[in-house]
Amino acid sequence: MDQQRLLERFLRYVKVPTTAREATDDYPSSPGQLELGRMLVAELRAMGLADAGQNRHGIVLATVSATVSEAVPTIAFCAHLDTSPEMPGEGIRPRVIGNYPGGDIPLPGDPSQVIRVAENPELDELHGYTLVTTG
Repeated sequence: MDQQRLLERFLRYVKVPTTAREATDDYPSSPGQLELGRMLVAELRAMGLADAGQNRHGIVLATVSATVSEAVPTIAFCAHLDTSPEMPGEGIRPRVIGNYPGGDIPLPGDPSQVIRVAENPELDELHGYTLVTTG
């Protein structure tokens, strides 16, 4: 998959409001988790995984046939589709910083909020990369 297509998918995913709700017995606890799961099922089917599906609990399953003739172990990939209730999950406006030049990153939605290199020294290793932050 090329990087631009991957980035476009990621940006679609993060805009889905998937915040887990603590005050419910429903599973999944928010409708956005089911919405994101439906998106993933559609994309899996578009890639040729005909058995891709989602159950009433939001669990997405699909299988990929082996591409080798010898017996190989089955592999499962597992991921959560929810966002921690401690963080906002609605109204996400991702910001893409292409060819990151280095330095602190002020957040346009709240200029008082800054991702500082002093607090995140790993930023020094990301010069020239594409970064995605909050808008």
